[in-house]
Amino acid sequence: MRCLAVFSLTALAGCGGGRLHVITQQTQTIDEHQPLISSFDVREAYWWTDDAGRLRVAMRAEPEGLYLGALTLSLELEGMPAGSGREYALRTRGMRATYAFSEVPALRMRSFRGVAAVWPQGGDRLKVRYRVMAQSQGFTLVLGWRPGSTRTVTGECLAVRNERRGRELYADSEEGDWARPAPATTTAPATRANPTPGG
Repeated sequence: MRCLAVFSLTALAGCGGGRLHVITQQTQTIDEHQPLISSFDVREAYWWTDDAGRLRVAMRAEPEGLYLGALTLSLELEGMPAGSGREYALRTRGMRATYAFSEVPALRMRSFRGVAAVWPQGGDRLKVRYRVMAQSQGFTLVLGWRPGSTRTVTGECLAVRNERRGRELYADSEEGDWARPAPATTTAPATRANPTPGG
């Protein structure tokens, strides 16, 4: 019930909302206390289209429970959906995410394979769902950025149209030299234009 309340109230406030989860694919070791799945409440979610017609989505999420920090995540998709919805294949440009404490980055992720789907909801709102395999790096003051485990990032949000705030979060999600390069390659739409739920 709490998840539905967060989703509904933030969406009504014009900020969007939703849920996302991060799951490590580490198979060499497992910690006794670290959560098996890290879950986040999406407090803001926005979309807009750039000058090239690409659909961009950016969001800010806070971890569940007593954990601190915030995660910003962005998606770059190839064009707006036509009709009831559209599914997209994600490659290296598809997703970026950064987890930070008091604006100090601690974890960054970038996609290498995944899928996203978008459905218009009326009133400049888009329902967005995604499932992404991502490379990760962790940051320490002594060693800087170091390679981390592969992670699965999955979630959904109801995004509202707001280019100004969306661009701010988009920039926050691109940490350092993991910012997206110039768009020589982009995400490509999957062959299925109107996905069926649960497909």
